[in-house]
Amino acid sequence: MMLDWDGWTWTAQQGLRPIETTAEPQLLTAGPAAAAPARDTDSPLELYRIPEGGRHANMYLLRQGHYGIIIDPSCQLPLDLQLQTSPMQPLLLLATHGHYDHIAQADRWRTDTGAPLLCHPQTQAYLADPALNLSPQFDRPRRYQAPERLLEDGDLLPWTEDFSIRVLHLPGHTGGDCVYLVVQSAALDQPQLAFTGDFLFENSVGRTDFPGGDYWEQQHSLETFAGLLQTWPDTMLFLPGHGPVFGLPAALHNPWLKPPEQS
Repeated sequence: MMLDWDGWTWTAQQGLRPIETTAEPQLLTAGPAAAAPARDTDSPLELYRIPEGGRHANMYLLRQGHYGIIIDPSCQLPLDLQLQTSPMQPLLLLATHGHYDHIAQADRWRTDTGAPLLCHPQTQAYLADPALNLSPQFDRPRRYQAPERLLEDGDLLPWTEDFSIRVLHLPGHTGGDCVYLVVQSAALDQPQLAFTGDFLFENSVGRTDFPGGDYWEQQHSLETFAGLLQTWPDTMLFLPGHGPVFGLPAALHNPWLKPPEQS
């Protein structure tokens, strides 16, 4: 199945600029005409959104130079995007939560690339239990290998010389829901991107009536997140597990997000 994708590059000087999806893909080679940058930090940050057609979930590829991160490994990369972004080493796989539409291809990615899967400890139970990961609702019952690394709230994952990943544990939709913030190493309190999974959408939030969901936990998580929004830069971009990408103004107007004093 051919999957569409869209993408952006980010630099401190120009912010986000769209990548034309109609451009002819170019396979990276080692020849002089296509010499790689001297350092990965000489490369812009690249961001790709790959909507999985059957389950309508967004998978994301974050890339700088040869370093790559897949957020919510629900599908494979379209061939043209494979050619445009290969090779990627090292590669990390991050799961925002453990529902099948966000982890469907996690084991295949690990087998094909050797990349580790990282998630919150409470997501580990979802990987092993079809009743929790909801795979029977989409396909047949599926169980997944245990993650190679567990993440806790507040963890900072060094990634490239320029960027790190901050972990926010925000349960409610599931017990292990995490939002991943992309932060510059020189400004750890000013994130540029937030991969929100099913915690937050443009005008709504994830439902809590699935096994493991908790409405009151979600309310607390939303209050916490709403408070953080007040301190983040106006250029912030939010990348949800379903639906379109949106900016800080839309997040601030989400009817579910109210700072604690307004709740």
